[in-house]
Parts: sequence; C-alpha cells; structure tokens
Amino acid sequence: MSVTAPMEVNMTTPAAPEDDIGRSAALLEAAGFELVPLRHPLAGVWHLLAVSPSSLLLVSVIRGEAWPEVGVGWAYQPPPAWPPWTRRLIHKWSEVPLPETMPL
Repeated sequence: MSVTAPMEVNMTTPAAPEDDIGRSAALLEAAGFELVPLRHPLAGVWHLLAVSPSSLLLVSVIRGEAWPEVGVGWAYQPPPAWPPWTRRLIHKWSEVPLPETMPL
C-alpha cells in the first residue's frame, strides 16, 4: 500500500484569517446549517462546507475591499463530480465597522 502526497493547489485568493472563517461558521450554524469539518480549503477557495436537509453550501471566506474575479477561470466553480445543485457563497468581510444602530 502506498501513500501519495496531497496535490498542491494554486490559491487564487488570499487565505482567509481563521477568525473570519469562525465568524462565518457561526452565522451558518445560526441559520440552521450543519458544518462538515474541512482540513484544507476545497479546490483552494472553499473554506466551509455546510449542509442542510435540502442543500449543500460551499462558502469561500475572503477579507478586503475588492471582490474576487468570479467570472474568470474555474476557481469558484463547484469541484468536479459535485451535484449541480450545490450552492456557492462568497462571504466577504471588510475592515469597515458595522454601525451600532441603524435608523428604520
């Protein structure tokens, strides 16, 4: 039996800080999703895998002001052999603080 090394993945987006991934995970759990632990991001960009009785959700967590180029290349496509109904979400955290109150 031979063990092969994991394939190197070319990251197309900067790695998300662990606290951003944790905050995104907390939001998903509050929305009723169960999280599947991932050792490494799937396909280099998907940091979280959330499941519910009716869907699969891949979440890419990013930080910064600029949005990634989602229409270029295959970085944000679902991994090969995944169901076509897999939902994909890019969760972007910013340095801009949220207001303490919002007028209605």
